[in-house]
Amino acid sequence: MKRFFISSVLIATLTIASVFSTDLNSNNAANGSTAYALTATADAAVVNSIKSSTPTLKATVRTAATTTLKAGNVSKANGYYIYRAASYDGAYNYIGKTTNGSYTDKGLSAANSYYYKAKAYKVINGSKYFSKMSEAAGVTPTLSKTSYITAQSSTPGTASVAWTAINGAGKTYVYRSTNANGTYKYVGSSTCTSFTDNSVTAGKTYYYKVRGVNNDNGVQYYGVYSSSASVKIKTSGGTTVSPTPTTKVTPTPSSGSDANKGNSSFANQVLKIVNQERAKAGVSALTISNELVAPANKRAKEIKESFSHTRPNGTAWSTVLKEYNVSVGAAGENIAYGYNTPEAVMNAWMNSEGHRANILSKNYKHIGIGVYELNGTVYCEQLFSD
Repeated sequence: MKRFFISSVLIATLTIASVFSTDLNSNNAANGSTAYALTATADAAVVNSIKSSTPTLKATVRTAATTTLKAGNVSKANGYYIYRAASYDGAYNYIGKTTNGSYTDKGLSAANSYYYKAKAYKVINGSKYFSKMSEAAGVTPTLSKTSYITAQSSTPGTASVAWTAINGAGKTYVYRSTNANGTYKYVGSSTCTSFTDNSVTAGKTYYYKVRGVNNDNGVQYYGVYSSSASVKIKTSGGTTVSPTPTTKVTPTPSSGSDANKGNSSFANQVLKIVNQERAKAGVSALTISNELVAPANKRAKEIKESFSHTRPNGTAWSTVLKEYNVSVGAAGENIAYGYNTPEAVMNAWMNSEGHRANILSKNYKHIGIGVYELNGTVYCEQLFSD
């Protein structure tokens, strides 16, 4: 029997049409109304100031369905008109206005880029006057959805959540609910692909979702929410796991002795194939990290006892790094057993979306490969780091 499992991530797309009223487009807005003759010198000065001004506009937050913008820098303006285009040099159409400078564009697609401009406006005696158009502020597609998430409870009062890595994420935010369709509240973040929640109650069932987060050019990007994973918190006895993997296999205990505690030639061949696959994908090669080899070999031996991203002692897989005093910014794990050649295990990992995402991730620069063999069965571990 063969089985593999991971910690990694990937993508889902929202396609919600943005509906807006074009009560003013960028062309007719530029002219404004001059329905009355200016008689006050003060009014004339304000109008001239508005017309000669250029507002600033910046994007601050991008989620799967929204962009939050901040317009400003025009003295005495009543507010700002916001325009949007599908490309930097495209046609900018009016989508709404704000009186305080903040504006949130809703109903967007996670997979699309959007570009925005703004004009300040001032109303004097019923007539509206406009500034020059701002420079464009753009946002790119947001982070993708993780391809896999699981939750389990190995000790009373704790829940361990693991997921496949999200490309481009600096951190992953974790959210929890007591109802599958309820409100999910933020409970913490992780720079790895697992999270331990110590604020749960034994015997209760919880639901978890995650999404990637990153800051790019001053814009905070929040990725697409994952599917939910549920877990009933352990009170006593064995581990509770949900959802059940589709191909669950439990290693059969053996009375035989360990054939070896590591196989460097096996690991070297795995590394060779990893870098061949990365080269095909246009990604730089990984280098072996001596710091990662020892913890990888320990995890290879541990998955013989418990084939899971949770270690036999009930802690998350990532705790093995701390155990060996390894400090990383981002890390991921692939595990497998029953594939007794480097080619076989790499073929299995490359045909799994989440494992493949770890292997090809641009976030990782280093790898540790652990190999453990017992009575002809090979247990294989990959540890990735930035």
